[in-house]
Amino acid sequence: ARVAPSLVVVNFTLPYSVTGVTERSYNGTGLIVDAKRGLVLVDRNTVPVALGDARLTFGASVELPARVVYLHPLHNLALLAYDPAALGTTPVRSAVLTPRALKPGAAVWAVGLRQDGRVATQGSTVASVEPAQFPLSRTLQFREANQELLRLVNGPEDFDGVLTDASGNIHALWSSFAYESGRE
Repeated sequence: ARVAPSLVVVNFTLPYSVTGVTERSYNGTGLIVDAKRGLVLVDRNTVPVALGDARLTFGASVELPARVVYLHPLHNLALLAYDPAALGTTPVRSAVLTPRALKPGAAVWAVGLRQDGRVATQGSTVASVEPAQFPLSRTLQFREANQELLRLVNGPEDFDGVLTDASGNIHALWSSFAYESGRE
């Protein structure tokens, strides 16, 4: 519960296919990294390109438009901006990230939001920490590199968000990646 006010549901739609991205609608969980300035961090599987319509849902009740302000050229990160004044008295706070790296065997909680805004949690254990190694893209799309991936024992497959310890300290993002495998 300590993390939930820092998470928002992100909906992103494309008006038409661009730069090899064929899907038109994406959903995921964003992490509020600066509530005062209205900045939300999200993976590039949720916001794959800058051209599109972004909407954020706070507390399963307040929906605001957002705009893409940054797509990281090397990592699976996008930054969205919203108008914090438009939230009125809706309580939100910036996430506090713990700089300590997780190691195999560490107990963690995956905390995220379902598409309807409900908080989802699942306990797990870090199985491994290894470098990201995705195949080259045939269409020259973004491809994650130079980053460590955490694999969990029985990690959640139906939501993304963050990985925390038992005290609610955020250690990592729990995100999805888009990559080509064969013709998919």
